[in-house]
Amino acid sequence: MIILDLDHTLICAVYKPIPDSTEIFSRENGLIVLERPHAHSFLERIRGEHDIIVYTSALAWYAKRITKHFGLTEYPLYSRSSCIRKRDHYQKSLSKIFVQPSESIIIVDDSPQYWEASDLETCTLLAPSRWMGMPEDSGLISLSEDYAALQKN
Repeated sequence: MIILDLDHTLICAVYKPIPDSTEIFSRENGLIVLERPHAHSFLERIRGEHDIIVYTSALAWYAKRITKHFGLTEYPLYSRSSCIRKRDHYQKSLSKIFVQPSESIIIVDDSPQYWEASDLETCTLLAPSRWMGMPEDSGLISLSEDYAALQKN
């Protein structure tokens, strides 16, 4: 099973257009949601090999638009309402999405500091570099290589 994050893993939101980036959608307030380079090829690699759960601290409406863009609507989606509110952030916990920690679970998230520590002790973490909209980014290529190495073991 793969638990997949969205923000800064597959997408990012900015308020200024970034040339040569792929826009997923924009809002009237100026927010522009961009697709990370190589996101589709990474998703194609993991699709069919694992059950996928999308888990984000973003609001549900926002997460639904992104999962629809990537063709992930068939997979369970957990959003901010399934996170634990902390003082300055939302914390993810497998207990909030009714999943038992296991060595067979792979967490793909650029922000492991926002996960319950006990989940990271048991599960396998693949932490891509945090993506901030650079069109020349190759973080998901590196992540695909890490994923392939993990599958060989």
